[in-house]
Amino acid sequence: MLTHHKITGGITNMSKLISRISMILALSLLITLIIPQGTTHATTNETSHLTNLVIRTITGDVEEKSSYEELNGEVPSDSTPISNITFSYWEVDASDYKNLIEGTHEDVSTLPNARYINKVTTVGGEVKIPGMKKGFYWFVEEESTIIEDSHAVPFGLALPFTKEDGSGYITDLHVYPKNELAATPTIDMNVGGSNTKSQSVDIGEDIEWNILSDVPKGIENYSDYIITNKIDSKMTLDENVIVNSYNGTELVMDTDYELSRVKNAEGKIESFAVTFTEEGRKKLGRIRNSLSTDPKLKITMKSKINENAPMDESFKNTTTLEFNNGHGTKDSVDVEQPPDVYTGGRKFVVQDGQENGIKDAEFKILNGSGDFLNDDYKWVANEDEARIFTSDQYGKFEVTGLADAPYKLRQIKTKSGHVLPAEDVTFTIEKGSHSGEQPIINREITMPMTGGTGTILFTVVGLALMVFALVLIGRRRKQAE
Repeated sequence: MLTHHKITGGITNMSKLISRISMILALSLLITLIIPQGTTHATTNETSHLTNLVIRTITGDVEEKSSYEELNGEVPSDSTPISNITFSYWEVDASDYKNLIEGTHEDVSTLPNARYINKVTTVGGEVKIPGMKKGFYWFVEEESTIIEDSHAVPFGLALPFTKEDGSGYITDLHVYPKNELAATPTIDMNVGGSNTKSQSVDIGEDIEWNILSDVPKGIENYSDYIITNKIDSKMTLDENVIVNSYNGTELVMDTDYELSRVKNAEGKIESFAVTFTEEGRKKLGRIRNSLSTDPKLKITMKSKINENAPMDESFKNTTTLEFNNGHGTKDSVDVEQPPDVYTGGRKFVVQDGQENGIKDAEFKILNGSGDFLNDDYKWVANEDEARIFTSDQYGKFEVTGLADAPYKLRQIKTKSGHVLPAEDVTFTIEKGSHSGEQPIINREITMPMTGGTGTILFTVVGLALMVFALVLIGRRRKQAE
């Protein structure tokens, strides 16, 4: 009995336990039917999901909706990364986010419920903000003088961001604010004056060269701004290189810029470089950013063509501008059309009219003002100081190292028995004139013959005429009597 009672009691207790478990399972099933399982799962993931945001600043002039490929890291084509762009960002509530998106409120920093989080700056064109929680965020790009226009900024994000197929959320989210940067600088150069690209000069004459460079907007953000000049070996550069004032403001060597020179084995300058310091770039930036115009930065130097320079050959001065705009653009530009200088000459041959050369004929050179060329290739008024050019055994000589212009040759000596030209000989120096020869004729003197038959006949006829005249005079006197 006891045993049976115990067994019976055990069965009863077991039945109660099974009944309770069944009720719990039924209640669980009912709850599952009332609350959809998918909704519960999504809400949990959304709350716990963290987004790693990647901001990539790029060049661009069109604001357009990002594709899912771009959101997942595909960089837009034909774009260039921009470094050193700074963003500040805030977390805002849903209503403020809506107002910011719609443009009914512009300044996020004045919103009472906006929470400022941080400031970030792109390096190599990107910056990463890891582990961003669910919420609404607003990003504002800091102003910069180098930025001409911005697109897709400021921008907002509602995180997390759903995948294209709706299967979850994007973990590494990429956004692409676009900016149009101020134009990178250009450089130009002239010789002897405004917009002059070619000039003929005398050997030894001072030649003025002018380098003209842009001062770009945002130059204060540049990390490099270097102007380099290399001169042709047929010229000698003056030591004095002048960096002119910019819009009336003096630029100080060793403070605003550094000047370095490279010399050859003979001690002559081959090239020089003007490197603007950080202080100098900031000074230029302060001036440039206050102007609506774009005055040029001017560097002036002088050179001379050497005595051994070939005639009619162009000698160029090449200039390069190297720069780094501090936003990822590092480049160099050359003068598109480098200016050149040249010097010319003319060859002569002195002949007797029978194509025979006359040796040791001597000449002086006059310019259009009537001045004479001396031994130092200077023009002087005193003829006694003039350089004398002498023909060789073939009657040849040449004049070299003169600028394009009309000139005159004054011959002061010729071969005995030959006639000096009655007037100065005119000639012209121009590009290519050194290749030909200009003849100068010194004809032989022709003297009348003496002591021959002609002379005797002339004398006889003369005497006969005199006698005839006397006879006529005598007859007229007699008739008169």
